[in-house]
Amino acid sequence: MGRGMGLARISTTLDTPSFSMYIINDTVTNLAVFAVYIPACPILFYWLIRKLPKAFQFLSIGALAIQLFLVSIALFHEPASSYEEWFWHIGLEWNLTSMLSSAQLALVGFVALFAAGKGRGHTYWHRLYLLGIAFFFLVLALVEHFGWKSSSLQKWFIPYFIAASLLAIITVIYIETSARKKRLWLLYLFVAGIAIAAGGVVLDLAGNFCSEFANIFVFDGCLNKALLEECLEFFGGWVALVAILGHFSDPLPDTRTRRAIFIFPAIWVVFLYFAADFKPISEQTGLHPANIESKTNVKLHAYEVQQNIAHLDIFLWLSFPHTDIGQLAYSIHLVDPVSGKSIAKLDRTAVDDLGYRLGPGYTLAYLQWAELNLPSQIMRNQMYQTVFSLWRDEGEGFLPLVIEPSDHIALSDSQIVLEETVFPAPSSETAASEPIAVFPNGFTLTQVEYPARVKAGDSLSVSMAWRAELEDSQTYIQFLHIGNEETGLWHVYDQEPLGQRLPTRLWYSGLADSETWEVPLPYDFPPGSYKVFTGLYRSQDKERVTATNSDGAQFKDARIPLGALMVQSSE
Repeated sequence: MGRGMGLARISTTLDTPSFSMYIINDTVTNLAVFAVYIPACPILFYWLIRKLPKAFQFLSIGALAIQLFLVSIALFHEPASSYEEWFWHIGLEWNLTSMLSSAQLALVGFVALFAAGKGRGHTYWHRLYLLGIAFFFLVLALVEHFGWKSSSLQKWFIPYFIAASLLAIITVIYIETSARKKRLWLLYLFVAGIAIAAGGVVLDLAGNFCSEFANIFVFDGCLNKALLEECLEFFGGWVALVAILGHFSDPLPDTRTRRAIFIFPAIWVVFLYFAADFKPISEQTGLHPANIESKTNVKLHAYEVQQNIAHLDIFLWLSFPHTDIGQLAYSIHLVDPVSGKSIAKLDRTAVDDLGYRLGPGYTLAYLQWAELNLPSQIMRNQMYQTVFSLWRDEGEGFLPLVIEPSDHIALSDSQIVLEETVFPAPSSETAASEPIAVFPNGFTLTQVEYPARVKAGDSLSVSMAWRAELEDSQTYIQFLHIGNEETGLWHVYDQEPLGQRLPTRLWYSGLADSETWEVPLPYDFPPGSYKVFTGLYRSQDKERVTATNSDGAQFKDARIPLGALMVQSSE
């Protein structure tokens, strides 16, 4: 964090002498927080806490002690990880400090609710006023923890301002009309509201104080405005708590009510814990979802593989037992599935300082990032698999972790295919030719070539050229039918249009490529003249895909006639 004492600097120009004070930005924040707590704590102890019954004195002092402890950690503690920083940060939501700050505000509302129902000597309008106080502080408590307050003016400022102003006006009225003993506590409640409003509204809407202020103070960056505003809200909530306890303590409520007041903060914290509705990590980050988990509870929640010119950027969101991070590592391999060889790989030790997110059930996931360098000569228009594996340091070396069955393809019990990747070939302009067949999914069969004659028992070389104008996530199989419709003799051969190297689910818009098939013919294939047909069908349901010629006419039976083939005897 780099905190230090302020340094003075005199700067002069030829025209006008000037004086400026160079200050470390954290120093200003710390001094501002000290200016709130150091004089306020003893003064309020003398004016407020001593006037409370013993039971409520204990509650007030305990709440203040917890608050001072959390503020001190926020000011002086150097976090060892991003998780630790989040856990103790006083200006963030969902963490321990926001829970306790929310519980303090909720307790104000809870006591006001009890005062409205069980307080003695209250008029109807006074009870209605206390119900308004209760509702207002309970809503504030929820906002404090869940972060519902938006920085957009239209979304929260206007209703927030109207509600606070009405309560302030009514409070002033009741100060004038209440009994003398009640009047002082209402005045303190009014002051507490001012502190909360100063932190939650005024500072929140104020611009950031960066570089310099009033041409006198020069900062090394921006002031930690968030810490100051949260401290004001935190402190204002405590003053409101003391004020509402004093308002309710004359006369002192019965023992059962006092016990309920003491128990309520714990109940509220439990409520906040179970009320948290965290979205899956993939929805929070916008990355691909994953459910890949080892038998030691290390889990991959989301990932992304970004393709660059010379490398792949790998982003992973991992959760694991916090104490195991120094022993955990992961590997990424780029594998050619046809040959089974790895053409690029990286090994990394897991870290916890690149970022974190909370998932369902308070699952803490850490961001991992790495670059996988690509070989200079990488095949284009060919599928590669990005393979992920986890490792654990067992003292004598890293051993692979066994991964449970997941929603991804497994190459082994410790290797999972994260993603299939294709590196597009540079686009090249070719002379426009009349297509042989056009498919509704954006695929076009542009050219087919094969010899006019072939011997039975030999392989028929068929060259197929394809173009794709759209992406399609489905896998299609191309068929080749060689037969005689009169005799009913057919030879059928199926494979992916561009072979195993590039399945159609990875075809991209602008693809133009070809593949030569080697179609084996049986030795006993009868000599004669045969017709040749081709087409596509979906791998999932075996349904053929309709196709049309260049004029838009649909082919019968979704079969595209290619021409004739003379099969000669193998002898």
